[in-house]
Amino acid sequence: MGLIHIASPAKLSLVLLSLLIAESKTDARAGGLLSGFEKEIIEIVDRVKPSVVTVSATLSYTVKEIENSENRFSFRREKPLARPIQMTTIGTGIVVDAHHILTRLSVIQDSDSIEITLHDGRKYPADKITTDRDWGFGLLRVRDVELAPARLAKEFAIQAGCWAITVGNSLGVAPSVSFGMINGVRPDGLLQISAEAAAGSIGSPVFNAQGEWIGVIAAKISPADENSLAFGQMNDAGTLAFPVELMVDRLAALREGREYRPGWMGVSATNSPARPSDIIISDLVINGPAAQAGLAVGDVVKHVDNRLLTSAVQMARYISSRRVGDTITLDVQRGDSTLVLAVVLADKPKRESLSASTKPPLTAATPSPSAASRRELIRSRLKQMEKEIDILRQLLE
Repeated sequence: MGLIHIASPAKLSLVLLSLLIAESKTDARAGGLLSGFEKEIIEIVDRVKPSVVTVSATLSYTVKEIENSENRFSFRREKPLARPIQMTTIGTGIVVDAHHILTRLSVIQDSDSIEITLHDGRKYPADKITTDRDWGFGLLRVRDVELAPARLAKEFAIQAGCWAITVGNSLGVAPSVSFGMINGVRPDGLLQISAEAAAGSIGSPVFNAQGEWIGVIAAKISPADENSLAFGQMNDAGTLAFPVELMVDRLAALREGREYRPGWMGVSATNSPARPSDIIISDLVINGPAAQAGLAVGDVVKHVDNRLLTSAVQMARYISSRRVGDTITLDVQRGDSTLVLAVVLADKPKRESLSASTKPPLTAATPSPSAASRRELIRSRLKQMEKEIDILRQLLE
């Protein structure tokens, strides 16, 4: 059956069960309530586990070493030795149709061969078809067997308080199950859930109480520093998940073998060190969508489509969830003035086609940012440089 783990953050679930037990007049009734609750979870896991697979990817590479390692700083040339190394990465995949599996790109990237293992232990080779590098997904194709696809939620009525069950692979243990609830839907559309995702569970699907697929584990986030969010990496903090509702268009593009085209605004943004919830525009692409709409360096973005976003990460994630051609509305503070700007999202150009100088010329339509805004930008950049210097110092040590 694997591991069933009731995450410590899901204390509300345990409190509810405790209240039910306390109200029970007999030990037999209390035991019956717990047994019934446990049975329901097991039934859901049994129903969905044929749609969850283990993905194993093998990568081979060669490391060159100096033959005389004790004299590696000698000016005399040493003959390098080539040592072959083979590495295997293991992750989780979700079956999206009879022959295709969605998994995280970090599991299969640069792999030489890929193998999937079904819940009953059967193994089959898989081919990498296409990738979505923006959100870090990859699509696999399995030719030798018909798979059982996950049942997609009919209605995306996801809100705080809904149950969340994750089923995946935790360091080779499959299925590894966590149970909790949705803490809330973030302004950028991601789900914050209390189901503790064990190490190695990136890419695991999230199911609701009906056994319907509602999301994919994306990352863990530190509440102390939201900007340190690392997608595809697991830390000791709350769990985030991509909702399937935002993935439908991306998944369709992957299945058709075409590249998904997320919306692009043509800006760089950062959070103010003095007011961390303020999103400051730090750079603009010349003639990009934001510049054409009148946005200026130093502007402070207060709302995006009437959503209160509190970090540059949230804004970037929300923009990438919209499509090319969509129009978004920005509520912007520029000095003492408040502006409402409409930005039509475009297709992101190739890197070589971007202008070397990304700051547009100042005109009457795009006034110079205030001295206070410039100071905020300088403080923000200094703070980032201090972090980079600390990292370099640690590498030297």
